[in-house]
Amino acid sequence: MVGLSITDSTGALLLLTLGQVLAQRGFMGHITCGGGFATLERKWLLNRHAWLCSVVRLKGEAVLPALVRTVFEQRDIADVPGVTTREGDGLPAPVHSSTPMSLWPTRDNFPEFLHHPAASIMASRGCTGTCDYCGPASLQHLEREEALAQNVPYPCGNGRIRRRTVADSTDEQLLPASLNAARAFLDELKNELHKKKVRNYGFSAQLEGHQISPEIVHGPCGCGNGAHPPGN
Repeated sequence: MVGLSITDSTGALLLLTLGQVLAQRGFMGHITCGGGFATLERKWLLNRHAWLCSVVRLKGEAVLPALVRTVFEQRDIADVPGVTTREGDGLPAPVHSSTPMSLWPTRDNFPEFLHHPAASIMASRGCTGTCDYCGPASLQHLEREEALAQNVPYPCGNGRIRRRTVADSTDEQLLPASLNAARAFLDELKNELHKKKVRNYGFSAQLEGHQISPEIVHGPCGCGNGAHPPGN
């Protein structure tokens, strides 16, 4: 079995080429794909590529292991929730599963920036926006539909964002919009970095410009209270 992670259109060409090469070289196993792009374009992918056997919708962490076991045991993959075939979407995806936010990646050597080991991590999922042009917004709508189809609460509540706890991951790309919530998050982040003995650190912020207030700029570095070495 081969799985292709097609998260966006930029990487789709290379991954679909890989699938095509496997088919041309006689691979007879099950080829599946998943990711944001694959989820939204699942019908187009299955219609266009005869070698593609299935598409895993939405969060693959909970679906893929079940699909692997089903293929290995030669059972009908139509019984696996969250898997789309040429017959249709099948059973609703397990959008209520907590598995995606509880897994940790296995890492070997970290890439280095300016001689410091670094890791780029997206610890949250979702967005507060619902822009018509945005793929994540479309995925949110689909997730809501899948939840309604199995009569379970939409897992993101009013919105749209799921977060790991700071203790589980000391990197967060989406700062809370509320000033109080943002300050609380940064305080918690500072404390966890201190526990992990992280001294110098950098931030990559994905937020609206008006959220960069003096309180936010000076909050995470502990300026003025000596509670934590300044972050760079």
